[in-house]
Amino acid sequence: MRQQAELDVRGTYRYKPNWWTAWGSVVVLLAAVPVLALLAPDAMLGQDGFLASLTGAGGAAFVWVMYARPRFVVDDQGVVVVGSFRSTRLRWDEVKRFDCQQSLVVVRTNGSVLPVLAMPAPGVRRVFRGEPGPVDALAARLNRRLAEVSGDGTQAEPVSVESPAGRRDIRVLAALAAAAGLVIGIARLIVTLQS
Repeated sequence: MRQQAELDVRGTYRYKPNWWTAWGSVVVLLAAVPVLALLAPDAMLGQDGFLASLTGAGGAAFVWVMYARPRFVVDDQGVVVVGSFRSTRLRWDEVKRFDCQQSLVVVRTNGSVLPVLAMPAPGVRRVFRGEPGPVDALAARLNRRLAEVSGDGTQAEPVSVESPAGRRDIRVLAALAAAAGLVIGIARLIVTLQS
């Protein structure tokens, strides 16, 4: 019974802190213009009111598209990766395996990799100590479900954090991202100091 419950991975998954913050931001951005109209009706007349309305609506749309919309859906037919602008449905037979590096990733049978940006996998412990985080555990459960669905007797593949080589790859990706952030920060500082 427990094994069957573990294989039932159906549902909608998303990074909850982003989701709650995004919806809160959307509400604030959409409510700001009517509140400003009540508090300062003279300021909301004419071009300033139009620009404030446009900024509130545009900001709400941006936050919703980037943070509230993305999700990962698992059902009996396969998975759906909903990104900011497009959704990709994959049947179980189109998926080779699931893994987790900087985020959950779907490795397709054609070799391409589809990142699930709605499911980031932060955490230093998972990389340096080899302790799987919640997204790693989800990837492992999805791999077990995939092995069951295929029915050909294949074993579920381990996720990256479960092997030294995989942890090394994740550390390299994290170092590259940190280095890129550092270079951008230094470039901004140089430009600021020169102006």
